[in-house]
Amino acid sequence: MTNRMKHRSAAFVHTRILSIVSITVALFILGGIALVNIAGREIENQVKEQFTFTILLPVGQTDSDGISLSQEIASRPYVKAVKFISATQAAIELSKELGENPVDVLGFNPLQPMLEVHLHSDYICQDSLNVIKKDMGDLDADASINYRSDLLMQVQKNMSVWQLILWI
Repeated sequence: MTNRMKHRSAAFVHTRILSIVSITVALFILGGIALVNIAGREIENQVKEQFTFTILLPVGQTDSDGISLSQEIASRPYVKAVKFISATQAAIELSKELGENPVDVLGFNPLQPMLEVHLHSDYICQDSLNVIKKDMGDLDADASINYRSDLLMQVQKNMSVWQLILWI
């Protein structure tokens, strides 16, 4: 073999190795981006599903009425979980946090029963929450419906920033 052919053969091998390495690196980077995107969506779903929607029930409402209302709300397609907290349970939790029983201090229980509603992550956006709030308001209960719209907007803003950073 001539010297020129050896040089061409060596150059061909080096070019081939370089192209294989380049393609491999590019595929690893694309795979990494895909994994980070999938993990980001899972984290986003978990954060959104921790968002609670609180329904304050009237002070005189019985526990059985509250439980039946929670079961009715749990049957909605957008609801992931509902937790009924009676006025007595709320007083016990508050006394654990404060170290003092509010019933002993005030002479009555100032707390009212409530429902903590966890929604599916697909429904955690401002438009859906407005529709859900209207739907909850149509229930027979005389209830006050609360959620932190500022917290929701901040979560959505942070998630969009993270998605932008991941794609850059």
